[in-house]
Amino acid sequence: MERTTLRRRALAVGTTTVAVGALGLAGLTGVASADPAGSTASPVSADSLSPGLLAAMERDLGLDADDARSRIANEYRATAVAAGLEKSLGADFAGARVSGEKATLTVYTTDASHAARITGAGAKAEVVAHSLDRLEGVMEALDRAAQRKAPKDVPAWYVDVEANRVVVNAASTAAGTAFLKAAGADSSLVTVARSAEKPRTFADLRGGDAYYMNGSGRCSIGFSVKRGTQNGFATAGHCGRVGTTTNGFNQQAQGTFQG
Repeated sequence: MERTTLRRRALAVGTTTVAVGALGLAGLTGVASADPAGSTASPVSADSLSPGLLAAMERDLGLDADDARSRIANEYRATAVAAGLEKSLGADFAGARVSGEKATLTVYTTDASHAARITGAGAKAEVVAHSLDRLEGVMEALDRAAQRKAPKDVPAWYVDVEANRVVVNAASTAAGTAFLKAAGADSSLVTVARSAEKPRTFADLRGGDAYYMNGSGRCSIGFSVKRGTQNGFATAGHCGRVGTTTNGFNQQAQGTFQG
C-alpha cells in the first residue's frame, strides 16, 4: 500500500490499494489518548496475524512475514497517533495519511503553531488552508444533493487530504459543475476531475448455480473464468452454442456463449 488516508469518523482510501494493507488500520482509531505524545498501541504479535493474511501480503505487496508484521505494527501505531492528534488539534485538524513502506504518518493542520506538537508525536506536520470539518461540510452537501437526485455522469466524490480539497470525478467539467450547483457546495474547495470510469454492477458466479439459455433451457455454472478483461464462467459444452444468451437463476441477463 503506497498511501492510506485517515479521516475523522472513518478510514478512507484515497487511491486503489490492496485490501490487506488496510487491515492494520481499520477500527483502531479509538485506542489513542487525547495526548498524542502519550498515545501507545499494543504491539502486533506474530500470533495475531493469520497465515492467510501473511501469505496475501507476500503475494500482493512483496513482503515477507517479518516485513508484513512490521508494516502492520507501524500502521497500527500511526492510526493511534493520528486519533490522538485529531482530538488535541480539534477544529484545526485537517486530516492524516500514512505512506511508504515505513507507514510514515503525515498530519495536516490549519494552524502552524501545532507543528511542534505533531512532530513531537512522531508524525510529519503539514500546514494547509482548510480544516477537515470544512471539507467534510462540502461532502455532506454533495451527499444530500445525491440523495435528492442522483447526479448524471458523476460517479464519485471524496476528500483528498493531501490536496486539501474535495475531488469530484465526472465525465465532463460541465457535469461536475452542475452537480456542485445543485448541491450549493463551495466550488472554491472542489476540484472537478474528468474521469471515464463508471460504476458497474456485478453478480456472484458460483459453481452449481442454475442459469437459463435463451429464456428456456436450464444448465448450471461450472466455475468462474476470465479472458483478458472479460468475466464469465465455464459450463458444459451441450448447454449452448456461440451467441446463445444466458440469464441467471434470478432471470437477470448475463451475456452470451463465447465458444
